[in-house]
Amino acid sequence: MEISEIASRYDRWFQTDLGRHADRVEKELMQRMLFPHFGSGFKGATVLDLGCGTGQYSIWLCKKGAGVTALDISDDMLSIARKKAEKEGCDIEFVKGDMEELREIFPDRRFDMAMAVTSLEFLKEPERSVDGMRSVVKEGGIVAIGVLNSWSIWALVRRIKRRRKDTVFRGVRFYSPTSLLELLGGHSEWSSALFAPPGTPSRLIRLYERCERFNQRVFRPFGAFLLAVEVVAEEKAPRPGEKAGRINKRINGDMQVM
Repeated sequence: MEISEIASRYDRWFQTDLGRHADRVEKELMQRMLFPHFGSGFKGATVLDLGCGTGQYSIWLCKKGAGVTALDISDDMLSIARKKAEKEGCDIEFVKGDMEELREIFPDRRFDMAMAVTSLEFLKEPERSVDGMRSVVKEGGIVAIGVLNSWSIWALVRRIKRRRKDTVFRGVRFYSPTSLLELLGGHSEWSSALFAPPGTPSRLIRLYERCERFNQRVFRPFGAFLLAVEVVAEEKAPRPGEKAGRINKRINGDMQVM
């Protein structure tokens, strides 16, 4: 599968009924968890969107008044994101780069928030990127990470599909709430969203919309989208190699190959 096809297919999915539902409930969760950390919402905040893909979150944050820098390693993803941002009138700085090399790309603490949504799953050294995220965020700033939940039905379906055809999720690692919190040092706020299963017909999506907040309270560990938020204090500045061996062991034990 060509990268350009992956990028186009990924972007088109958000135009489906289920894709719009997923996008909506994930952003609602993110807004609810992040707004308390920003006195005026995101207005005036400087945000680094890592693994920005086709710009779903970059454009959303820009429309809420944030100054957004968006980074991705894929030219095709960035090309689609730039066109969408221009169409929406969003002034976003797009950067091609590897999120495992953040110290080299952004050598100072310039952002109020660094976020990564469904991007750590594709990295060989996720702890390196998390340390990098902390290194570019101001003291008291936010690191927000959204990942695919290994305890969700979405992960189960993707494990089954891997046996039948190639998929963009081949080789990724899913995270459970336990492994994500350990990656972040165990002191983060977390929750999950998206309880409608893959393939949910359009006629049932409204039902899942009505039940979403209830499901988030009662079945919190099992939503397909897992979000953790950490406040970065000065003492949380990364120390190269710290706990890397222990973290790698735990994450690899939780890895799901798709």
